[in-house]
Amino acid sequence: MASLLLLMVVMANFSLLSIGVCGHAYLSLQHMYSELEGSSKHGPMSIRHIERLRSHDALRQGRHLRALQDATAFPLGGSGDPTVAGLYFTELKIGTPELSYYVQVDTGSDLLWISCSSCRNCPTKSNLGIKLRAYDPSYSETGKQLSCAASVCTASCVDGGLCFYQLAYGDGSTTEGYLVQDVLGLPSIKNLSVISESAIINFGCAVSISGGLQKRDQALNGILGLGQSNLSLIQQLTNQGKTPRMFAHCLEGEGRGGGILVIGEVNESGLSYTPLQSNQLHYNVNLKSIQVSGQSIKLAETSSESGGVTGTIFDSGTTLAYFPEASYSELVEMVFSPQGSQHLVNLNLDCTSTNGRLVNDFPAALLTFEGGATLTIQPHDYLIELDFDRDETLYCIGFQPSPSGSPHLTILGDIILKDKLVVYDLENERMGWMDFDCSSHVTVMSPTGKEAEVYATLITSLGHTDQDLEMKLNSFLFLLLIVLLMS
Repeated sequence: MASLLLLMVVMANFSLLSIGVCGHAYLSLQHMYSELEGSSKHGPMSIRHIERLRSHDALRQGRHLRALQDATAFPLGGSGDPTVAGLYFTELKIGTPELSYYVQVDTGSDLLWISCSSCRNCPTKSNLGIKLRAYDPSYSETGKQLSCAASVCTASCVDGGLCFYQLAYGDGSTTEGYLVQDVLGLPSIKNLSVISESAIINFGCAVSISGGLQKRDQALNGILGLGQSNLSLIQQLTNQGKTPRMFAHCLEGEGRGGGILVIGEVNESGLSYTPLQSNQLHYNVNLKSIQVSGQSIKLAETSSESGGVTGTIFDSGTTLAYFPEASYSELVEMVFSPQGSQHLVNLNLDCTSTNGRLVNDFPAALLTFEGGATLTIQPHDYLIELDFDRDETLYCIGFQPSPSGSPHLTILGDIILKDKLVVYDLENERMGWMDFDCSSHVTVMSPTGKEAEVYATLITSLGHTDQDLEMKLNSFLFLLLIVLLMS
């Protein structure tokens, strides 16, 4: 689903919420705040001192809460290939009784929303091989609609009415509806303890959608926003002490698709980190240089300033990659040199004839970020092979000029992010990545230092994961063996 970088949110802003003595050695203890002005040691305790103690307790409680936080993982489906799906999605189990909903994984927006049973124009069928169902808050024993009186709602609405939301995405798609609250199942990770198998979350119930969200070839139940604001599922789980403020994805792109999506601390060596820009809505970092075949591409001085949105954005909800016009033109020229390229107006892609050349005959692009972290874009990452006609095959570049509304913004979508482990470490205000086999597994760590492995999944036809099918096959073979032994 092309360029799902969130442009606008109109509605709510979530505000969610020993010393041991050994042998005959003795230690002299003193309260750390007892000598401060206003403590009871100097007479009646002052209001300022009480506030100081409360602040100290809040910090301690926060540390206790973080110490309990564990990890959870969700299955993945989809593919980064624009000719196949061009998106990745996950399965969420929501409500009582628990029902499955399939939503796109989007780090470029914040709100989780699902098509509501009252939606007028939401798709009911999908070409992605999954079963679509609408969410009905009245069907779930734990579901409820949120009114204007709810603490999470800051929208302008009539008292007693529902808390409405409206979202617009970078590709022109829109969704609107109202906020609801229900229970989300949290899949457990083998060998790690689970603090809770569920969490109460707030999300959108869409009553209307438009644009690409209506297309059957990419139809899903909704979008899972994994951004940084309090609207995000990441922040909601953190505020409830369910998971740390870290997550990672590994989007399998070279083979069958699917991959890994884990909320928790990933423990893998070899990650290159760069700082996240502060006070930004999205996952913005500073791109310092681009090189192709050792030659630098000049970045415009204003390339990091675009209407309040700065830097380079990592966005799993965008299919292709977008560069400022000047950088884009140089990239196309260097990649397709010396043969040159042709622009296919109907596809809005710059392409060149293969002329017997293999993909690896084209150059790689090297992106360098603040702090020295580098990201290499191989030709098999950015080139799309198209059968133009019976006699000619074209290689088209999976890059585009930046959107007109953000002409100096760089957006790295799935075509760049696939086949890489990408870690969003909000606790330490950084993000990292490394080339990775996304059909394998990653190691996650619990607060106690215990490690566990999270394996790749693939949501296949009718919403089953490959692990589900393997379990069913093993059960069938076991029953068959019993029948043979008894006969």
